Amino acid sequence: MLRSFRELPVRAKRQFVRDLRVDPYLRYILVVSVFLTGFWFWHRIPNFATRDERARVLDVLVAYGTVFSDPSIDSFRTGIEWGRPYGATFYLYAIVLFPVVLLTVLFGTSDVVLAFDSPTATFGYWPVWNTVPEWFWMVCLSLVRLTSVVFAVGSVYLTYRIGTLLRDRMSGRLAATMLTITFGFLVVAHEGGEDVPSLFFILLTLYLALRYIDTGDEAVYLAGCVVGGIAIAFKFTAAPLVVLLGLAFFLRARHVEDRWATLVRPKTIVAGAGLGAVTIVLGFPSVFVSGFDPLIERITQGMGRSEQSHGPTAPIWWWYLRSYANGLGLPLSIASVLGVLGSVLRLRDRSIETSGVLLLLGGIGSYLVLFSSWQNFRVHHLLPTFPMLAILVGVTVSRLFARSQRLARPILAVLLVTGGAYAVVGDLGYATQPMDDATTWLDRNASENASMEVYRADMHDIAVPHGMTVHHPNARAQNNDDNADARCPEYLQLGYRDLYFLNPETPGRTNPSRAAYIRSLLNGSRNYEIAAEFGRRPDDYAANPSSPGSVRDALWVGLVPRVPQYGDEQDLGPDQFTVVLHRTGPC
Repeated sequence: MLRSFRELPVRAKRQFVRDLRVDPYLRYILVVSVFLTGFWFWHRIPNFATRDERARVLDVLVAYGTVFSDPSIDSFRTGIEWGRPYGATFYLYAIVLFPVVLLTVLFGTSDVVLAFDSPTATFGYWPVWNTVPEWFWMVCLSLVRLTSVVFAVGSVYLTYRIGTLLRDRMSGRLAATMLTITFGFLVVAHEGGEDVPSLFFILLTLYLALRYIDTGDEAVYLAGCVVGGIAIAFKFTAAPLVVLLGLAFFLRARHVEDRWATLVRPKTIVAGAGLGAVTIVLGFPSVFVSGFDPLIERITQGMGRSEQSHGPTAPIWWWYLRSYANGLGLPLSIASVLGVLGSVLRLRDRSIETSGVLLLLGGIGSYLVLFSSWQNFRVHHLLPTFPMLAILVGVTVSRLFARSQRLARPILAVLLVTGGAYAVVGDLGYATQPMDDATTWLDRNASENASMEVYRADMHDIAVPHGMTVHHPNARAQNNDDNADARCPEYLQLGYRDLYFLNPETPGRTNPSRAAYIRSLLNGSRNYEIAAEFGRRPDDYAANPSSPGSVRDALWVGLVPRVPQYGDEQDLGPDQFTVVLHRTGPC
C-alpha cells in the first residue's frame, strides 16, 4: 500500500508529460490560462485586492513578526493564535513568504519584520501597512498572487484530465477551455486566499475518485481521502467532497461483477474516513498551540452561516441566478444548464462516462444544497461548481460532435466567442482600474507632505499611495464635517459607496446631514474643488444600488462582467469610481 502511495506522484508526472506530448492543443490552452489568470496580477498592489487577502497575508506575517520579536514557545503560540484559524492557507503562505522574511532579516532590515509584532487594527491595519516599506508589500503580494495563478493553471489542467478520463481528449480540451474563459474563476485567481488552492485539491480529489471508479485501486481511493482532507482544511465549504467520495465508493460497484464484495469493505471505509479526518485536523496549525477549541469554534461558525446576513435580503434563487450569471456570463450559464440536462438524459448507460457524470451531478447538487440554507452567498462560493459544469458542457459538446459536426461546430463557435468575450473584457479591466489610476495620479501630483481625508472604514476601500498621510474619521459618523476644517487636509476622496448617500433609495444609507455634506463638497462650497475623477461617474454623482431580487438585474450582470459586488468580493467596475478633491482656500 505504501509503495502504491509513493508511486502516485511519479505516475502523475508521467501522465502530465504524456498529455503534453500526445495532445498539441493542451499546451496552448495552458498558455492562455497563464495569460488570463496572470494578466495584470499586480493590480492594487501594494494595497490589497480584498479583505480576505489582507487577513491571510497578515496572519502569517504577524506570526513571523511575533516569533522574531521574542523567540519562544509562548511567542510562537501567540503568533499563530493572533489570526482566525484558516487552516492550510496559513501553511501555504508561511512557505511562500518565508524567503522574503529570511532575506529581509539577512540583509539587515529586521525592523521590517518586527513591525508586525502586535499590529494595530485601526483603519484596516493602516499603521503597519504604511510603516513597512512599499517594496516589502510589492514582493509579498506579488508572490501571493502568483501562487494563486499557479493553482489556477493547475486547476485548468485537472479539468482537462477529468474530461479526458470521462470521454475523450476533445471533452478535456473543451472543459479546460470553458474553465479558462470563466470570469468568476479569473477574478478569484487575481487575489490571494484559500479559494483557488482549495479548488485545485477539490479537482484532484474528483480525479482520484474517478480513477477509483475506473480501476478499483484502493490506494487511489485513500489518496483521494487525504487530498479531500487537504481541500477541506483550506476551506470548510469543500465539505461536499465527503459526499462525493462516498458516492464514488458506491459507483465502483456498477463496474464489477461481485458488487457486495466491493461495497462491504469496512477497512477501506474506516481508513479513508480516518485519513481524511486526521488530514483536516493537521491542516489547522491552531490545533498544535491551542487545542481543538479554535477548530470547533470555526466549524460551529460555519454551521451558523445560514443564520447570518452578509448583504441585502433576496430570495435564494436570485442569489444563484445572479452569482452564476456573473461568474459564468450568460452564454456559459445557458450552456451549463443545457449540459446538465443533456447529461441527465444519458444516465441510463452503464459506463465510466455515466458514472463520472453521476459523480459530477452529485458534487454540483451537494454544493447547491449546502448554500440553499444560507441567507446569501457570493460568486466565489460557487467556484467549485464552475469546472464541474465546464466538464459536463465539454462532454455534451464532444458527444454532439460525434453525432453531427455540422451542427456542433457553429454551436461551439458561438459559445467560445460569446463566453470568451465576456471573460476577456472583464479580465482586461484589471489594466484600467479606477482606483489604481487614482493612486497613480495622487502619487504624481500630491506633494510629499500632502494629507488626504477619506470616509471609508478600511484602507482597502480607498485609493492611496503608500506613505501618504491619511485622515480617516469614522466612516459611519453622523456628521463627517464636524472636524474636517480643523484637520484641514489638502485632499479629500470620495468613493462610489460614499455616493450612495446621495441616492435616497439606497437601503441603509439614509442620512440627510451626511448627504448634504457630500453634496457641499462636490459643488465647491467648502473650499474644495474636484481635481480628478476616475471611472464612470453616476448621474449627478448619486450612486445607483443594485436591485436585490430583480431578475433584470441578475441577467444584466451576465452581459456586463464588471458590475457592483456584495460583501468581500473584489471591487469591480462602478464600485471603483473615485473622486479626488483639492483644497482651494483656507480652512
